[in-house]
Amino acid sequence: MPAPLRPNTLEEALDILARPMLVQVTAGGPPPRVLPHALLMDAGRVQEMAGIQRLGGEISVGVNNDWAAIIRSSLLRPASACLADAAALMEDESPGGALIQALDAALPDHPALLALTVLDARVEVAVREEGGRIIRRTPPLLAYLQAPPDRPHLPLSVRFAAPFQAAGSALHLEENLSPLQPDARAAAALVIFDPDSGLISAARLALAIPGDWPILCPATDALLGQSPKKETIEAVVRLAQRNCPQPRASAPHFSLALSSHLIRETLDRAIARSQIT
Repeated sequence: MPAPLRPNTLEEALDILARPMLVQVTAGGPPPRVLPHALLMDAGRVQEMAGIQRLGGEISVGVNNDWAAIIRSSLLRPASACLADAAALMEDESPGGALIQALDAALPDHPALLALTVLDARVEVAVREEGGRIIRRTPPLLAYLQAPPDRPHLPLSVRFAAPFQAAGSALHLEENLSPLQPDARAAAALVIFDPDSGLISAARLALAIPGDWPILCPATDALLGQSPKKETIEAVVRLAQRNCPQPRASAPHFSLALSSHLIRETLDRAIARSQIT
């Protein structure tokens, strides 16, 4: 494989992407899925793609961050800890990888995409227009992956709201399941509390389906206005197992086979983290 191109600036990177050839973008090392006949571009030197910072009530994570940097970041805890959970899974699987490698439409069940789905993330994208001007857009993450711009473009960061307190998130993966076990093998949850009443004011649950995009399960609506009691969690588990649909080409909807332990464990971890001050 020829040595990758290493642009020093965003402008240089977009110049490379404007070439009439297939270019695969990575950062810090080869991607886990190398495209045949593609020119490899290592964007690790592009500053606009670096860093993790809080911008008011929002967190911005540069896509050049490797898994270790995401795991270490205190800014992601506790409200965005599910992204650190995903990074820990990926660091065990492929050490030294970077977030940009998760932004691949061919890997829809990537743990980082599951975490970013439950965080309702958007992606900041630099796009070069016909006249050469560079503009930035922030579409929803999955919308960007499913329908990327038709002009030279480069993802810079992922952004999501992150409360300062009374919020927690978690991502849990069930391992060593047989082929006859539940369809959803990983889940991510976000739980936000009203600091005055101590009741749950917002909650989301996302499920990872092998080979498909993450889905949001509406069962967590049952948590709203409730205290995090065992009975409330069990009600969500039952609702999720009964009512979380997933569209497929073969049928409009079907009910997923969900592990009660998967849902319960993910919600318990998110709630426990929200209590940490």
